[in-house]
Amino acid sequence: MGIKPSQIQFAAVYTLKKQLLIFMPYEVYFDQDKTRLFGEIGYFNYFFNYYGQGVDSKAEDLEIYNANFPRAIVSALRRVSSKWYVGGQYIFDNYNINDVVAGSNVDRARGSGGGVVSSIGAEILYDGRDQLIYPSKGSFLNVKSEVSSKITGATYQYQKLELDFRNYTSVTKGHIIASNVYMGLSFNEIPFFQQYFISSGTKLRGFNDRRFQDNNVVLFQTEYRYPIYKRLSGAAFYGVGTLNNKVENLLRGPYKQSGGLGLRFLLNKRDLINLRLDYAFTNEGGNFYATVKEAF
Repeated sequence: MGIKPSQIQFAAVYTLKKQLLIFMPYEVYFDQDKTRLFGEIGYFNYFFNYYGQGVDSKAEDLEIYNANFPRAIVSALRRVSSKWYVGGQYIFDNYNINDVVAGSNVDRARGSGGGVVSSIGAEILYDGRDQLIYPSKGSFLNVKSEVSSKITGATYQYQKLELDFRNYTSVTKGHIIASNVYMGLSFNEIPFFQQYFISSGTKLRGFNDRRFQDNNVVLFQTEYRYPIYKRLSGAAFYGVGTLNNKVENLLRGPYKQSGGLGLRFLLNKRDLINLRLDYAFTNEGGNFYATVKEAF
């Protein structure tokens, strides 16, 4: 795959509703790719959706709450073979939750008073892709665990286990089938603001932000990417997934589906960075996404 390009991005957003988002995701490679450091530094003062718990939550139960918090995520990995990395991570957020109506669903959720997220974890990564940002072949696997406890300085005691597998197949020149399997499991007293959720711009596009959330999630996504003309290319995608509060019931459904079409405009030929424009639709309507880089 060659030397991976290090990336440090910075963004600051201020809205007319006095919302503030400042974030700096980074991915830096040292010592000819033997050491990988990535994560995010940021501060968020934003309004979030909450529809209640589970995949059966109703759209009409939407509640909006304000949360402000600093964030620091650091993950350090060391290459142990040509494609395998091992290491650890640290995650810190300090949630202050405001504008919660007494007796509301948010008020009754575990973690409605906010709290400190401070967790440590271990991580294993396999990267056999031919290109970091827009691969045409190869596979990627990331397995990580996370432990939050009073010993680590956290308000809540819980554990997480996540698996993220991606595969890329080149059908013919410029035509790529990309697939993604993602599973997240949690145990013990996880607060609602740390639960897994769908949808977003990367996981089961189409539903409103955080439309469904719960302790555990599994989803599958696939995308067909194809050239159109010079720097312009297209994509057709489909996803299916579900959530549950118990691990043993996770695969029983019911499942939510989404699909859509997108356009890509190549911004950077060297690193294959695209401007991504997607419209995804579901049985509840659809959503438009404009961002940089692929969903997976």
